[in-house]
Amino acid sequence: MRILMLNSEIPFPPITGAQSRSYHLLRGLSAEHDVTLVGFSWDSQDSPIICSLPVEVICVPWEPSGPYRKMHEGSPSVSQAASHHLAYESAEPWFITWPMRVPSLGSSAITTQRQWRACWPTSCQERSI
Repeated sequence: MRILMLNSEIPFPPITGAQSRSYHLLRGLSAEHDVTLVGFSWDSQDSPIICSLPVEVICVPWEPSGPYRKMHEGSPSVSQAASHHLAYESAEPWFITWPMRVPSLGSSAITTQRQWRACWPTSCQERSI
């Protein structure tokens, strides 16, 4: 079976609890299935992804918003103001960026879907995922 896993980040190496959970899900699924992982890359695109699993990895660059950057890079008062803005005054999600707002995620998902549809049986192509 072909499985497309969408994740908020690339879990290699699995350092945090969320990354560990994603890694172990991928490990279990990839043992018996053809898995493609699409996730945001938080680091430079120059950083190689080292994956010991038989998984296709598609990295989608993510650029934090101005307030989010200020929360992590500014002085304590600027950081606190940005945190307050994101928590109480903004409708912008902190860690979630919808595909419509990140064209590269939408195009990566669409490209992957097209590649998969090319090898799906006709009966599968008619189903809505």
